[in-house]
Amino acid sequence: MLLIRLLLFTLAISSITSLHTLHLNRHQPNIQELEELLAIDDSLYGSAPYIPFKYGKIPITPRLSEGLGVVPLVNFLSAQFYGEAQLGTPAQTLKIMFDTGSSNMFVLAPSCVGLACWGRTYYNYSQSHSFFLNGSLILLEFGSGNFTGFIGADKVSVGGLAAKDFSFALIDNPDAPFFLYSKFDGIIGLAYDEVSVNHLPTFFSILLEQKVITEPSYSFYLTKDLNANGSALILGGIDEKYAKSEFHYVNLINKTFFMADLDDFSVGNKSFYDQGMTILVDTGTSLIVGPNDYIEEVLKEFPSRVNCDDLLTYPNLHFVIGGRDYVIPPEVYIFNHFGGCVLGIAGAIFPPELEKTIILGDVFIRQYYTHFDYGNGRVGFAEATNVTTMGDDCGGDSIKIEI
Repeated sequence: MLLIRLLLFTLAISSITSLHTLHLNRHQPNIQELEELLAIDDSLYGSAPYIPFKYGKIPITPRLSEGLGVVPLVNFLSAQFYGEAQLGTPAQTLKIMFDTGSSNMFVLAPSCVGLACWGRTYYNYSQSHSFFLNGSLILLEFGSGNFTGFIGADKVSVGGLAAKDFSFALIDNPDAPFFLYSKFDGIIGLAYDEVSVNHLPTFFSILLEQKVITEPSYSFYLTKDLNANGSALILGGIDEKYAKSEFHYVNLINKTFFMADLDDFSVGNKSFYDQGMTILVDTGTSLIVGPNDYIEEVLKEFPSRVNCDDLLTYPNLHFVIGGRDYVIPPEVYIFNHFGGCVLGIAGAIFPPELEKTIILGDVFIRQYYTHFDYGNGRVGFAEATNVTTMGDDCGGDSIKIEI
C-alpha cells in the first residue's frame, strides 16, 4: 500500500459500483459489531479505489531453508491480515501488514500527528541504542493522500529473522483514509527493490544479502474462515502442510511486482478475457480488483443485491493462469457479516500501465496457498488446506488440519 510514482488523482467513492449489500434480518449490531462493520466497509469498499496507485510506474518447488521464519498472522474479518515485527534494541513490538504490492517499510514516529495516529503503537526510536537517523525525508504517495516522514535505520526482526541496519520510513503525517480503520501500525513491503521509493533496499533483499536466509522465496497461507487463527507468512520457502495440491508456477513479467500473464477470466461460463490481460498478486489488497469500466461489465452477471441465503446459486470465478484453471467459489468471494453480504469484487480507476490488469488480493490467496518465488522471478499456487490453530491470535501449538 505504498508505492506511487504517478500523478495524484481525485476519486469519488461513488465511482465504485462493485459492492452489493443486502441486510436479511433485523439484528441490531452492538458497539463492537458496528466498529467491525465500519472496518469491513473501509477495508473492502473505501480503500479499493486507491489500490492501483500504490504500484508506481511499471516497466513494460523449493525446499525449506535452514533460515526459515514463520510469522503468525491475525485474520481480522478476512479483510486484514497482519503479524508482528520487533524493532530496535531493546526490541519494541509493532503490528505489521506484509504487503507484496509495495517495497518500502514504514512505521509511525512519536511525532505522528493526525486522526490516523490515534490509538496506535508508534516506534520510539529514541529508546533504541541501535537506531541510526539517516536524515533524509521520504514521501510515500497514494491517490487518497500522502505518508510523509523521515528515514532511519535499525534492527528489524520478523519471525525470528533479523535484518541489521535496515532503512525504513518513520511517518509523522499519515494522510491516507484507508489507514484510519487499519488494525496494524505499519507495513513491510515485499516486492522488488527496483520499485522502492528512495531506492531503499527491501526487507527481504536485506535478509538475503546478510545471509539470514538462503532460500530466496516466501509464501502466504491465509485462513478461509472469518477471523480464524492459523494464517502465516513463511519466510524462506513453503510449508507443505498448507498445500492440498502440487504447486504450479508462472513466470513474472519482470522483477518489479508479482505480475504475470492471464490466459482467461470468466464468471461461470462467460469469459471476460481481453488480449494481453495480466494479474498482479497482492497480499495488501483484500479483494479482487479491476478497472472500473471492466468491472462494471463483470458485475452485470450478479444481481444488484446479494442474497446471503442463496450463495451456492452464484457462479464460480475462473482465473486461467499458466494453463491452469483456478476456481474461486461464491462462499469465498462473498463476505457475510451480521446478515449482510458483500461481494468481494471491486472496481477502481487504474493508470494506463494497469488498464488490462486484475489484482488478485486476499480473496484469491485464501483459496490458494501462494508461493512468491522471489529469486526465480515466478509465482506459484497450490490449493490451500483448511488449517486453523486453537491458540491465541498469534497462533499456538495446537493445530487442526481439515482436508
